Amino acid sequence: METTDRRPALRRALPSLVAAALPWTWFVVRDTASLLDVVATGLPAVVAGVAVLALAAFLLTRRPVFVVATGSVLAMGAVAVFGPWLPAGGPAPSEPIRVVGVNAYAGNASPVAAADDVRARSPDLVVVVEAPTGMDEALEPHFPHGELSPQSSHAVFSRFPVRFLSGLPGAPVDDRVSRWQVSAPSGPVVLYSVHLRRPRPRGAVRSPLLEQRAMVAALLRAVDGEASPTLVVGDFNLSDRTWAYRRLEGALRDAGRASPAGPTYVSTRYRPFLLRIDHVFVSRQWCAGGSGRFTITGSDHRGVSADVGPCRR
Repeated sequence: METTDRRPALRRALPSLVAAALPWTWFVVRDTASLLDVVATGLPAVVAGVAVLALAAFLLTRRPVFVVATGSVLAMGAVAVFGPWLPAGGPAPSEPIRVVGVNAYAGNASPVAAADDVRARSPDLVVVVEAPTGMDEALEPHFPHGELSPQSSHAVFSRFPVRFLSGLPGAPVDDRVSRWQVSAPSGPVVLYSVHLRRPRPRGAVRSPLLEQRAMVAALLRAVDGEASPTLVVGDFNLSDRTWAYRRLEGALRDAGRASPAGPTYVSTRYRPFLLRIDHVFVSRQWCAGGSGRFTITGSDHRGVSADVGPCRR
């Protein structure tokens, strides 16, 4: 009986199989080195660049393997970038409070307009981690309770009593996270306001990345020790494609994904990177709904908001 030798066909198909599979190894290697967070942060540009090169190679050689590579790279990039924006589901909150997180940009020339943008969201609790002169003063008359952190530029404005408690225990940097207590209708809530250091492409990169990881580790240890429900809100300066975000999302509920999410850092230079770096997290015993982003006049960030509270049964 004659048998057909399939090895030549397999050899011809092998380059295409490798080209199809190789981009997806990103999900295997992305957490193996801290500097890969730099690649994750710039992933849309990296994916676009590789796809253009693969397409150019096809136009020059007419080899189908490069078409396969282009399609696979684009598909992997879509999953990696848009996957963390998809709604995560879960029960709706009962007795919800509306939380708004704001980085209004210290150099903002329109502090009153920025405050009006925040108020238009009808918040119960506003966490400001960077504000221009005059914005805090514009918000203060509209909330019965307001506190400034004695250790940082963070401020909290609330319809419920709020008080500053401390910094972050065990943190490598003292002024990046502040701890507060909010007397919500459902009971006491611990709030952590967060503003982590940003890696700069033309400056230090590895040091801030390692600092971010250490801060996130200290934050999660502190949250794990809290007896009350916990909110973690602010400008984390880390993309939802990074290792540190996945650590946070694994331990807490990403309230920003109660609805479809999207970029929050809209600086012209960084807009192509599609960065979601402003977040509202809640402990797992709480649920979220009605999340969204909104424009803050004069800021290079979008504000973030979510309705959070005990999970409805």
